[in-house]
Amino acid sequence: MKRIIAMLFAAILYQCAAAQVKEGKIVYEEKIDVYRRIPKENEQMKAMMPQFRTNKYALLFADNKSLYQKQEEEADLSEQPQGGIVMRFGGAENIYYKDFTASKSVEKRDLMEKEFIVEDSIRNISWKLVDGETKTILGHVCKKATGKTERGSELVAWYAEDIALSSGPGQFSGLPGLILALDINNAEITYTAQEIKNEVKKGDIKAPTKGKKVTPEEFAKIRKELVQGKMEALMNEASTKDVFSGSILIFQNNKPIYDKSIGLADIEKNISNTANTKFSLGSITKIFTKTLILQLIEEGKIKVDEKIITYLPGFTDEKAAEITIEQLMEHTSGLGDYAGVPGWEMAREEINSITQLLAHIQKQPMLFKPGANVQYSNSGYAVLAALIEKITGKKLGDVYKEKIFDKLNMNNTGFAELNRDMPGKAIGYLTNFIGTKRNNLQFKEMGAGDGGLYSTTGDLWKFAQSIESDNKLLKDQSKLKLFNSPLFSAHYADWKECKAKGRLSIAGGAPGVSAVMGINMEKNYSFAVLSNYDEGSAEIVAQRISAILNNRDQTPLPLPPAKVIYSMIKENGPANFMVNYKDELKKANIELEDDMVLLSVGEKLLEEKNAEEALALYSVYTKEFPNIVVTWNDMGDAYLLKADKPNAKKCFEQALKLRPGNTRAQRMLKELQ
Repeated sequence: MKRIIAMLFAAILYQCAAAQVKEGKIVYEEKIDVYRRIPKENEQMKAMMPQFRTNKYALLFADNKSLYQKQEEEADLSEQPQGGIVMRFGGAENIYYKDFTASKSVEKRDLMEKEFIVEDSIRNISWKLVDGETKTILGHVCKKATGKTERGSELVAWYAEDIALSSGPGQFSGLPGLILALDINNAEITYTAQEIKNEVKKGDIKAPTKGKKVTPEEFAKIRKELVQGKMEALMNEASTKDVFSGSILIFQNNKPIYDKSIGLADIEKNISNTANTKFSLGSITKIFTKTLILQLIEEGKIKVDEKIITYLPGFTDEKAAEITIEQLMEHTSGLGDYAGVPGWEMAREEINSITQLLAHIQKQPMLFKPGANVQYSNSGYAVLAALIEKITGKKLGDVYKEKIFDKLNMNNTGFAELNRDMPGKAIGYLTNFIGTKRNNLQFKEMGAGDGGLYSTTGDLWKFAQSIESDNKLLKDQSKLKLFNSPLFSAHYADWKECKAKGRLSIAGGAPGVSAVMGINMEKNYSFAVLSNYDEGSAEIVAQRISAILNNRDQTPLPLPPAKVIYSMIKENGPANFMVNYKDELKKANIELEDDMVLLSVGEKLLEEKNAEEALALYSVYTKEFPNIVVTWNDMGDAYLLKADKPNAKKCFEQALKLRPGNTRAQRMLKELQ
């Protein structure tokens, strides 16, 4: 009995103390049911993320004023269970200040790197007080109230009358006491007081001043224009100019803010691209390969400074004996691009596995002594792929699945050693052809650690989120190596600095393939742009997405180079093109890195049977790429349009000289006899 009396007495004392609360600090936990925000037509997005996310906020109050802002907290990864997922989310950075005496509200809002001060009168909810229902929160007896926001969200609040301030979390207020718990739309979002302190520094409760002053209406208009408006305009431009076909997904503060697919995954069958369409990733594959190598290092199965010949002997160049695993990862090995070496076009027809590709690479001369320079290397990552298969005893695709895809539920991601058509995967199209686009199924593209992965924008977000926020794939020190590379200008001292400032952008490209994945931890956004057009179509769109997210000016999307060159000849005449093509191409920011652009234009002009324009094009074509057989054959056809048999014969003879046994040249020369 004495114990019960003592407990009752303590409770009475606590209630008396609570009744005297006039100033203090309250820490709220915000809990968001992410699944409730996903549209029904996009249910597959649920697999990308955990169902709930939580954040902490602090409310300071005194003298009939309050200030509500995000509570900073550090995640202690060392206390997490081994192998578990640690999710860290950035909550809203908005600051809410209220002066109830003056009925004044001041909000600091951040939007696309700009800060705004939104001033307004305090707008209270039309609450309905509920009699007879109470609950105790942190020792305070709270009463119940219900209400509805202007947008129709249903509210249930629990408020403490013994804290006589009409405030609460965020913008919510208007009750005869401070709100200690709030439920929005039946637990879509909840706020619950976790801690109450009765002391506060009154000087900390002041209105924010840094930012452009706007009205609520002006801010809503600015936000719409900066995000949805600009992105829609960009997509409309891309569609009109037909320079992009694919999918885009942008996340900011761990919320999807833009998700769009345009164009056709299969032109012949008229199948549209969707959020579920799989696209080839090209060289984005390399960051997944690097992740596998870093995992093997963490597991102690290999060492970063080990020589590659320890595991994969057989290199003919003596300098290869010094190549380390780290040098392969960091593009400092001295190996180049296996596809850029003479003889590859013939060799690729015989190569059907990573083992066979390794043997081809091992015969190639090195570009420099290992560690002496930095040179982007497809060959280096193909060697790493061979190393992964050697160490694990498994096929590379199986290792990707086991050690990355399955861990992150990346169910729409896979690996293909050879480019091929498959259900749900977009067919790649070569965009530098005028008229009907050609697909890339005619090309035999190897997937060997430097390429070969296909995925969706949603799956790429899962990977980016894991790199940013958890240790399921890699420890922090290993993840730092993904951001720190000799290929990148920025370097971070440790993971803490990287978490605060880290930026990573990787791209991939091949015939009919263009892809970009970006992570900006300083601005807390990530995006994936996947395209089944080539010529850097994803990159030019990604550049403009970055401009939108960072409030920079955008330039118009460029037309495909083939269309630009075709217009040059049509508008300025063939004679001008032959004489001034270098200056004209420079003005148009076009570099003739390969001959495919000119091939497309030439074929179109031959189709139109315009001899003068075709010959102007082929005079430049044969000058810039004198060893391409097809250009001499095509130029012969152009001369035949003019009935100029002597010059046509010379062209076919040159084609036959470059490739003895060329059947087309042999046939045409026979006809010209």
